[in-house]
Amino acid sequence: MLIDLSDVFSSRENHIHAEAEYEEDSFGRGKRKVKLLESSKLVLDVYFVEKNRAKVKGSINLIFDTVCDRCLKSIPLELKLSFEELVVSPEAESADEEERQYMEGFKLDTERLLKNEISLRWPSKILCREDCRGLCLKCGRDLNEGECGCDRFVPDPRMAHIKDVFDAYHKETKED
Repeated sequence: MLIDLSDVFSSRENHIHAEAEYEEDSFGRGKRKVKLLESSKLVLDVYFVEKNRAKVKGSINLIFDTVCDRCLKSIPLELKLSFEELVVSPEAESADEEERQYMEGFKLDTERLLKNEISLRWPSKILCREDCRGLCLKCGRDLNEGECGCDRFVPDPRMAHIKDVFDAYHKETKED
């Protein structure tokens, strides 16, 4: 959705309040898309800051259908976004690209703004619960449901050289 901000850029008395539906049904995360399950309305307020500059305040709640990074179970991910951005008109002097990235002329591109906010707030690790044990690396069983009996011991790679020394010593003593 594009919102015309030309009135707000020109006068301190002008303010815009807008509500809009989030029009996307999914969100791209790398090569994978996650489905949007639920969304509140996007609420935006735009205020005059100084000539050709405005502050955008917004909020929205989104729930995505994603998977746990450890056990791969499908789980909902709720993002409660609340943000503030400074934007500038095309007539503004000495504005940096960051302030212009959401503008198309005098119009605010709310979709681009919202996609950026979702990307910034997306968690780096998504877990179904804090103590999720994940999947067995050998058989693939969900370890949250119980042990599988596989030997999952992984030696410390920093000790590999010492292990080689011990193995060589034991080999020599067996030959003697």
